[in-house]
Formats: sequence, C-alpha cells, structure tokens
Amino acid sequence: MTTDSRKAHHRALVINVLLILAAVALLFLFFSMNLFQGGGDLFNKEAARKLHFKGDVSFRDMSVKQRTHLAKILNKYEQALERVEVVVSKQDSYAELQKGTQMLYEIRIRLQGGGRMSSPVRRTTWERLGKDVAAKVDKDLKGYAAMHGGRLKTGSGNLIINSM
Repeated sequence: MTTDSRKAHHRALVINVLLILAAVALLFLFFSMNLFQGGGDLFNKEAARKLHFKGDVSFRDMSVKQRTHLAKILNKYEQALERVEVVVSKQDSYAELQKGTQMLYEIRIRLQGGGRMSSPVRRTTWERLGKDVAAKVDKDLKGYAAMHGGRLKTGSGNLIINSM
C-alpha cells in the first residue's frame, strides 16, 4: 500500500511541476509579444500620435522595415511636428498590395508654430512607400528650416507647397 501511495504522490508531483512549467512558458510568451501592432516599439508615444494615414492604406499595413524608416524621421523632428498626414491610394483600386503595386501619396505637414507644408501627389511602389515618404518629409523639413534661418518652430503660419 505504501508503494501505491508513493507512486500516486510522485505522479501528482510530476503533474504539478509540468503545469508550473507550462504556466511559466505561457507567461513568457504573453510578455514577449508586441501587443500594440501599430509599431509601438518603434515610436515614442508622442511621435506616434502625430502620424496619420488616410486613404487605401493604413500604417499597420506597412512592413516593419517601412515603419522603421518613418519612425527615424518622425522621432528626429518630433519637437517641431504637430501633425503629419499621409494620403495614400493605390493607382489601381482593385490591385492587391504587393511589392510592385503602384501607389500615389501626398504629404501634409503641420508644424508647432503654425507653419504648414503640402506636397503634390507623388508616385511610388508599395515596397518603397515608407522610404519615399520618410525621405520626402526629411527633405521638406530641411527646406523649411533653410528658409527660416535654420529654425522649424516659427510663428509665421506660412503655407508652403513643395513641388520638388
């Protein structure tokens, strides 16, 4: 009888250890997941609130590589930006999003001091969208700063339509 009770006690101990290991594994999995699929690990919270996508594509549709390009630029100019709006549409509205899908995008930037910039509609492919938008935002902000003596925060309220 004592051997049967020892076996039952040993079996219960093994089952408890396995349940504890499974619980630890699930906790590890839960805390290692990125629960915020909007790229919360790339942007600080303030910069993420300033970027807005409109049209056929959202920020979540973009790859991590594309989001990284945008994050770099927005975090660089975070203090001067009030809002960056990217209007994106597929050239063929029925096309599936793939590497070569032709996209049209327009960027509207609003700065802290009231300055605004708007770019004309530009063409790119889906795989280059993040890189091209980031390069255009960087170029526009550098041009605006050059026009205002190296400052992005001005009280001018100018509207600049950049055609380059």
